[in-house]
Amino acid sequence: MTPQGEWFLNTWSLIREVKEGDPVLAIDHNFMVDAVLRLYDYLEPWVFDTPESVALMKRFKELATSVRKVAYGDYVMAQDHNTLVEMIQILYDLCKYLIGPRIMSSAVAVMVLTAGQIPLFVVPVEVVG
Repeated sequence: MTPQGEWFLNTWSLIREVKEGDPVLAIDHNFMVDAVLRLYDYLEPWVFDTPESVALMKRFKELATSVRKVAYGDYVMAQDHNTLVEMIQILYDLCKYLIGPRIMSSAVAVMVLTAGQIPLFVVPVEVVG
């Protein structure tokens, strides 16, 4: 496995599972932001220039400019979380373009193919740590 692949596998394993009603720590959100941005940087050179993938990459870059990190006392707003979920969905869609002609590393597959398990939410959540 490549060093990047190992980083993604380790990163994904460090993400804390948070359920409804659990306190949210700044690292819960910020870690995901960092991981998603790094994963995009890793995948970008591998994506073929098809109209669909170019549109997805453009949308990801638009979202990346609006995603923010949080600190103690901030609120993770629905927009913050849902933007992150949309970015993960885009990474998932980009990976679908890689599966046929190129082989994804298992670490990338684990991280991205679980994107559908992250629910959207509609209320702000206070960051408590």
